[in-house]
Amino acid sequence: MSTRLNRALAEGERHSPDPTEVLAGIRAGVRRSRRRRRFAVAGSAGAAVLVLAGGGLLVQRLPIPPVGSTPATDGVDGVDGVAAAAAAGPVQPQPCRLGFGWLPTNLATPMWTCGPGDQRVLYPMDGGPYLRVDVDHSGWQPPLSRKGWEPVVVNGRTGRMAVKNTRALVLFPLSSGRWVGLEYGVGQPGGPRTEKLGETAKRIAEGIGETVASTVRVPFAPSYLPRGQRFVSALGGTKSGLTYREGSGRVLDRKPVQGLTEDGIPTDRPTVDYGVGYSIRWGPTGSEPTGKELGERADRDVQGLPTYLVNRGMTVIVDGFHGGQLSVSLNGPERIRPTAPTAPPTGELLQIAEGIRWTG
Repeated sequence: MSTRLNRALAEGERHSPDPTEVLAGIRAGVRRSRRRRRFAVAGSAGAAVLVLAGGGLLVQRLPIPPVGSTPATDGVDGVDGVAAAAAAGPVQPQPCRLGFGWLPTNLATPMWTCGPGDQRVLYPMDGGPYLRVDVDHSGWQPPLSRKGWEPVVVNGRTGRMAVKNTRALVLFPLSSGRWVGLEYGVGQPGGPRTEKLGETAKRIAEGIGETVASTVRVPFAPSYLPRGQRFVSALGGTKSGLTYREGSGRVLDRKPVQGLTEDGIPTDRPTVDYGVGYSIRWGPTGSEPTGKELGERADRDVQGLPTYLVNRGMTVIVDGFHGGQLSVSLNGPERIRPTAPTAPPTGELLQIAEGIRWTG
């Protein structure tokens, strides 16, 4: 269960619902999988990122200067450092601008998502605690007051916190004005209570800054992308990946969409212009399902390798690509703009996969 859960937590990008809504969807998918004896990739659920929750009084807007941007890309189309041109081709190593002053022990090996449109880190479940930290790049300012949350002061700046039996959520602003969503937990919602989760989460938050902690380099590059796609972020860790999107990544409607997590935490999220986007992932053999679990065989192979369709045609998986598995997915099909295609873009995904070149 934890392997499937961690895969979903790690693979997506910033276009998802609240993470616990995602976990509930993942569990439902697992139950369906067991009944059907086939694997289904949780495409939209894969973006399990802590979305800043809101409702009530809006926070006074703070200035949001670009962090670590370069003159060639800074400020294009109103997105911090996201280039406007089509982004096919190699991606330079990306700085990971999330530094930690203190972390608890027993965390697993992290996965970093780093780029001009996304900065976050996931320490996945691996028999111990997990940690997910995400810097909001949409420019949304969540409210300080929300039922089910308590005020918390992090480095002299007011945010808020919610603590349940198995996890603590903290929302707080950095000195740059960007907001951070932090989730620290032990086990899944509904599990036994772990003491002092709130204290631990607050201590982690107090040590977080937008400093370069490491860099992520991806060993492959696309030679084809649909028109209008821009580079957003690179993924490093147990997997490598690239994410692109056509949208600005900015808030379209500040009126929040309200929800409730399965362990009772009220949430709100803004509507953000992500547009149509694509994720490209590569992992060593064993990081994805194999054999019959891969699903339906595509009507043609990619680069001479067995290719499969999963998630209702929203993801293609190329088995055996450089000793591992390559996947190409359409991001958030239920959230893309009305102008996006309604049919699964299988041909487009296959074309992207056919154009992936290994750079080592």
